[in-house]
Amino acid sequence: MAHKIIMLGGRRAGKSSILAVMLNALREMPGDLCTINDLTDYDEKVVDKHGIEHAKPTLRTKCLEIKSYLQKRTLIGTNTKFIVDMNRSNTAIRYNLQASIGGTARTTFEFIDVPGEWMRQNVPEHAELKKIIEESDVYIIAIDTPFLMEADEDVNSVYNRTLEISDAMGHMRTFSNEAKDKKMIIFVPVKCEKWMYAGEIDTVFEKMKLAYKNLINQWVENPDVEMWCMPAITSGGIQFYKLLPGDKVFRTAEQKIGEKCSKDPITGTIYLPDGQTLSPRRIDRLETDMSQEIDHTFIPLSWYETNGKAFTPQFSEQPVYHLIRFLVKKEVGLANLKLNNLTAWQRFKQFFGWTPPFGKNLPAFTSLINTLSARGLIKENGDGYHRITETIE
Repeated sequence: MAHKIIMLGGRRAGKSSILAVMLNALREMPGDLCTINDLTDYDEKVVDKHGIEHAKPTLRTKCLEIKSYLQKRTLIGTNTKFIVDMNRSNTAIRYNLQASIGGTARTTFEFIDVPGEWMRQNVPEHAELKKIIEESDVYIIAIDTPFLMEADEDVNSVYNRTLEISDAMGHMRTFSNEAKDKKMIIFVPVKCEKWMYAGEIDTVFEKMKLAYKNLINQWVENPDVEMWCMPAITSGGIQFYKLLPGDKVFRTAEQKIGEKCSKDPITGTIYLPDGQTLSPRRIDRLETDMSQEIDHTFIPLSWYETNGKAFTPQFSEQPVYHLIRFLVKKEVGLANLKLNNLTAWQRFKQFFGWTPPFGKNLPAFTSLINTLSARGLIKENGDGYHRITETIE
């Protein structure tokens, strides 16, 4: 078993964050069940938007960054507002994880974090995206919940790349004949603390269905495609505050480079990324931040605040539990197909104890899934969790 999982979503939607906390949660899986090892080649370089090479960020480092950032913001206080990093990556980042049971039964997962800009059909990387989509088994679509819930339809479509993802997913390939190439699509609303804690997470599910209607309707009636909505809380202590216009403030007439900020249209308060506030009376001028324009659409800044909670991710392990269950079912189907296609000589050898080389790890991973289910660790419903089985009108 070796499987490819692609992470899709808009710029800074939270793909790498959800992957980092997923691994963190899996490392805390009861040791008697399964061991997760990170086999990623971290010597590989990634390229930022300026074309500069950097070391590939480790998933552990990413998780520690979230914890550290939350601790710093908590020390400052809950009254300050701040924005998250909205810079983009130009490189698809690949992470390789291995799940092992008893030291012998192993399966590997290649998670591919694809830049949101690759969704555009007019970029050269779009061809590579289509190839990865064709080859993948599972598709995790990270959804920036504040933009889904608070932005207008056009802004959300551009920021979360909803239509472009739907179009790109048209390149997903399934075969209802001998290959039994089943696929799984998992919609993961992230940064959803505000709605989860208010008991309104099902409203996120309802809006998500409408935003991704084209994608859902394209595949929902295909028996080889399984679709879920699985909201995840990646930090717990950072909560969405408000979408505000992206501006630049010049404190004096002599200042040549403006500072990124937002002016609250109701209170007039000017918020700076570091949590400071300015009074409009103490500045020279305010200008629209043209760097916030994406595809002829001005994207507001998404402001957050701490809510007093510690680093408390929730449900971040669930996508992996579900995808392992799905992949086990898929492998069982493939193994049965291969058994049915054994030659007469192979069947003769099997009668005398010969074991086919395929599917040898399946009993161990089937037992893992059965144990997770028996312990109630695989979440099926509640908290915005839904299996998507119907066409969206």
